[in-house]
Amino acid sequence: LGLDYLPVIALAKQQEEVYTAESLQPIVLDRTSPALQTLQKVRDEAHRFAITYHRKLRTRRTIQSILDAIPGVGPTIRTSLLKTLGSARRVREATVAELAATPKVTPKMAQRIYDYFHPPAAEPASDGAAAPSSPEPGSDRAGL
Repeated sequence: LGLDYLPVIALAKQQEEVYTAESLQPIVLDRTSPALQTLQKVRDEAHRFAITYHRKLRTRRTIQSILDAIPGVGPTIRTSLLKTLGSARRVREATVAELAATPKVTPKMAQRIYDYFHPPAAEPASDGAAAPSSPEPGSDRAGL
């Protein structure tokens, strides 16, 4: 761009004062000033963009950590599952056949993924006493 000097400003939210690097004193613009309104719109758009990005990043990390906890599921299979089924929730709800129909997922891996989200029920004790109940694996994955 050939710019030798690029001034930087900061817009204080509370009083809507404009600060520059050259002065400790703020520039006070009239609240109805088009210049102030433009600066406010730029600030608000930058905040919206940053918040949207961080939400997307947080969601992606959550999905990855859930699927990455399954033994044998790495980035390639995780990506294939998400592209084919659309979401971690759909991966959890999928049948073994649906999982096996996903590219890169073998029938054995499909069964492993299914079993991760749908563990077999505990067998009752042979002496007639009820087996102690344990929380269902995956129950801590309420976000799915």
